[in-house]
Amino acid sequence: MVPTLHTRLRSATSTLHDELERQLELMTPQVSLVRYTRIIGLLYGFYRPMEGRLERLSNLAPVRKFSLRTRSELLERDLLCLGWQMQAISQLPTCTKLPSLREPEHFAGCLYVLEGASLGGQFLTRHLRATLGLTDERGITFFTGDGASTPARWKCVLQWLEHVSHSGLSVDQIVASACETFSSLLNWTRAQGLNREH
Repeated sequence: MVPTLHTRLRSATSTLHDELERQLELMTPQVSLVRYTRIIGLLYGFYRPMEGRLERLSNLAPVRKFSLRTRSELLERDLLCLGWQMQAISQLPTCTKLPSLREPEHFAGCLYVLEGASLGGQFLTRHLRATLGLTDERGITFFTGDGASTPARWKCVLQWLEHVSHSGLSVDQIVASACETFSSLLNWTRAQGLNREH
């Protein structure tokens, strides 16, 4: 049986995904609001430049039934709710060593990672609400994402990826791009010293 693109992507990125979870340490009972806020700032510094490049590339990718989500706006809203000022947010460092975003395959691989993170955010949301007392009005809109609509959106993304895998694009390049996106985010968190903070 030929594995689906989703199966290949999940298998190829599983180690990187697990390492990123260990790096962020958001699921621990000891996670602090200071660390959480730091992570939201780091994610903002990654998502903001990524989304700009994804938007420019989207017209080259096969047609989709779903629109791109601007998750950096949610991160900005969370930082404001957590007490940051717009001037401070605008001065946050942004990632310059982003994954390659030149071909339709890059778009598909990167989108798999970003949309998968939104799905995973649903599990984090429950933990963070219980541990840190966060609410939709107080700093957790990024992880809440599309809320109850998230599984349906994820299903649309997976259906699109399967369509893409039969459209003539290189499946190997899509998988490589997903791995590169995870690696880029991992390297960004390490470069910012996240693993030294608790």
